[in-house]
Amino acid sequence: IMKKLLTTFCALALSLTVANAQTTKGTMTFGISDNFTTASTGTDANVGYFVMDGIMLSANFHMDMADEGETNWGFGARYYYGEDGLWGGLSAKNGKDEEMEDTVDMMVQVGFSKALGMDGKLWFEPTLDYDMAGDGALGLGAGFRLAF
Repeated sequence: IMKKLLTTFCALALSLTVANAQTTKGTMTFGISDNFTTASTGTDANVGYFVMDGIMLSANFHMDMADEGETNWGFGARYYYGEDGLWGGLSAKNGKDEEMEDTVDMMVQVGFSKALGMDGKLWFEPTLDYDMAGDGALGLGAGFRLAF
């Protein structure tokens, strides 16, 4: 049992220290994601561009597939910390409140980008989100990102 535990710990440590994402200036990305803890019936998509090493700006798109259907546009920014794939981000998108008034919804995210393959160009990204719209909501999400 001790040998299996030590082997598992070493494999986990190695997987977390491998370079995880190409976050160099000039890299473009396309990502899709979803939040598993909200009643949202849509998926988010975005296009990102690294304006500096470790800093990505993005244009975001969300289409809700509920009865009324709603399309939201927005923008965001991420800061990648070190070379381990950890990042923090802030995004804003248009929305509607209960009275159907136009709003700007802000979201803070913390995530991890783990390279899956394609020479480090395909990433898996689990996230912890705090949506500041309304009363605020904490959520968990995940997505995939392709760098080119």
